[in-house]
Amino acid sequence: MGRGWDSSLFDRTEILATLAKRFTALPEGYRQNVALIGAPGIGKTAIIGALLNSLRSQPQIVPIYLELRPESFERFADRWMGSLLCQALLDTGMAASPSSWVTLAHEAQRRCPRAALRVEALRHAIANRTVAGKSADDLFSQLLELPGLVAADLGRCLLLIVEEFHHLEGLGMRRPFHLLGKQLMVDKSVAYLVTSSDVKASLLILRDKLDLLFGRFEIIDVAPFDTAASLAFLRQRLGELEMSPELQAFLVMLCGGHPWYLETVSARLRDTTMRRHTTMVTRDGLWESLGELMQDPHGALAQAFAHRVGPLTQGRARQALVPLLLAVANGAPRVEQLASAVRQPAKTVAKDLSRLMELGFVQRFGVLYTITDALFRWWVARVYRAQAQSWAPLRTDTTQRFKALCDGQLAQFVTELGLPLPERLVELFRAFRGDEIALNGDPRRRVGPFQDVASAPWGADGCQLTASTGARQAWVCGVKRSPMVEEDVTAFLDMTRAHGTGVGQRILVALSGIDLNARLRAKEARIWMWDTAMTNILLGLYGKAHLIP
Repeated sequence: MGRGWDSSLFDRTEILATLAKRFTALPEGYRQNVALIGAPGIGKTAIIGALLNSLRSQPQIVPIYLELRPESFERFADRWMGSLLCQALLDTGMAASPSSWVTLAHEAQRRCPRAALRVEALRHAIANRTVAGKSADDLFSQLLELPGLVAADLGRCLLLIVEEFHHLEGLGMRRPFHLLGKQLMVDKSVAYLVTSSDVKASLLILRDKLDLLFGRFEIIDVAPFDTAASLAFLRQRLGELEMSPELQAFLVMLCGGHPWYLETVSARLRDTTMRRHTTMVTRDGLWESLGELMQDPHGALAQAFAHRVGPLTQGRARQALVPLLLAVANGAPRVEQLASAVRQPAKTVAKDLSRLMELGFVQRFGVLYTITDALFRWWVARVYRAQAQSWAPLRTDTTQRFKALCDGQLAQFVTELGLPLPERLVELFRAFRGDEIALNGDPRRRVGPFQDVASAPWGADGCQLTASTGARQAWVCGVKRSPMVEEDVTAFLDMTRAHGTGVGQRILVALSGIDLNARLRAKEARIWMWDTAMTNILLGLYGKAHLIP
């Protein structure tokens, strides 16, 4: 089933409970298709593995697993048919995997006769489709009928798990998702669990091409760990080793809640620290570990990131997109800054930025651009830049420069981490320059510039900010460290109504979450809501360290 890490299941109990609830109800006639969407390596495959283990006690459900990949239609069809028959037969008593199609067909004829006949006809049609004039769409339509036939032959329900389902679009078919949607409306004994690491493409498919009455997918976002879960995970993996709170916070910020990053770095940290015959994780030990993982061409992170940038290393992309990616990683968020950095017209840069967004390297927040994957951005800025621009990228002085850059960012992070929360947010508001910003699907808002920003306490664990825009108007922001409830929203609205000047925009920052009633109340009052993740995006866009609540 491809790569999967037990670490990815840390803090995933809610997702696993949801999946178990959805699919254990399938034999009772309740069918719900589900899509797991999340970045590569975020833990989707590990979640599927845990789900499969939990379904072993459900003999009426036969799970079938298939990972899609870029390949020919013929190869895809062969794997679809073979995986479907083989896994269904193994789950219902076949002793071992057949070694050939002949053996598999013989077993299938005894246990799944109707499906076996269809497979035999399909294999012949696919092998001779140029002669018979069969299109890939015609054949795919018949392939989609096979799970229902297998379910009927076995007298059981099927859970069809399709990883990276968006690759259906590249297999030579004209309307694969239209055909899939039609079949979903027919097969009452087959449920689909699909995954995708291409978040943008998969959401478009699910919302525009598969949003049918009986084929609608419940979308589950497999998000990175939050700060609390990341810290708990790190402490668990470090075990008896000691690490200062500042270094822990820095590493959590750098890994961005990504399970594989946290697992990979913490494992190397353990090796490095034990090699030094100590139980204390030091700053130098952290830089040594990151260097081995990111600078050494054989390091796990270096290989993963080099593979990611592979599409940018050929042809015009190398000449245009690589310098632009380096400039974004170096902290230039605006088109005009990027145009100056790469010495290209703004229109050309805007077009190339669109291409980087399509490829998943860069994200846009209104008029500002960034790489939200902090560890990948770190590698691009500190390692890939040296490899791309240096004539001797593996020299010792390059390694020393890497450590010096690490020291500089850690020093900035620790300095900002030590500042009181109100002071950090005041500095953020002062950094706003009138940019149009869009967060989390919200409409664009022009933020700043503000003539003056002041803070004051709000309740026992919060603060309020007043940012003057001039023209006798101000933005008012309320920040709560504890979970925000409806009473907090009401109190905030009362406070802003009593404000001496006009209120241009109300903002609530919920650092520990917000309950549903409070969220609905805030939306009704047109309050702009920020959580910790959104606040950290803004801090990053303006070159400031993340909050670690």
